[in-house]
Amino acid sequence: FDKFGLGLSAATNVTVQNSYFYRNSTANTQNQSILISCSAGANTNITVDNNVIVNSAVNACVKKSKISNNYISNFKFGGGITIEIDPDAEDVTIVNNIVTGGVGLDVNNTVALGLEVWAPRSAIIGNVIYNNEGSGIDFGGQHSIVTNNVVYDNNGYLPNTPGFCGISARYSSPSVNADNSYVGENVSYGPN
Repeated sequence: FDKFGLGLSAATNVTVQNSYFYRNSTANTQNQSILISCSAGANTNITVDNNVIVNSAVNACVKKSKISNNYISNFKFGGGITIEIDPDAEDVTIVNNIVTGGVGLDVNNTVALGLEVWAPRSAIIGNVIYNNEGSGIDFGGQHSIVTNNVVYDNNGYLPNTPGFCGISARYSSPSVNADNSYVGENVSYGPN
């Protein structure tokens, strides 16, 4: 595929499972294998499970949804899994994914991150995030849980630069922030 492998908008009760998405090469422009957009309204009860995604990533604006057991590698735009800042993005579970090989800067001058999650009430559990240019896990949704993840050897673009780390909680605005979140037992090592 060229720009998007699969696009959903205003979808309900959809499962994307056991699929293989391959893009011929990475690109620093928007090019997700799975793009779930809120442009036409909320996407509710979406499951993205057990997929292999190469040279691209997942970008989602979802509510009451789950992204689990995926292998995502070699992307260059945004995060391996990005959950957007949007009033229709909340209650997302991201569990047991492997995200690796995010490289370089995209067209927005943003370094490729492992996970970028802005949805409130998210659970980020049991993921393995490694060898990405930016932070391993970057989250900013209120009332979230980040626990039992293994995050290592990220921050390859600008080593030891403030702002890039294994796991970071960021403040976005009074309505979307990391206040009242719980960061539990995680393993983070290497140049994070």
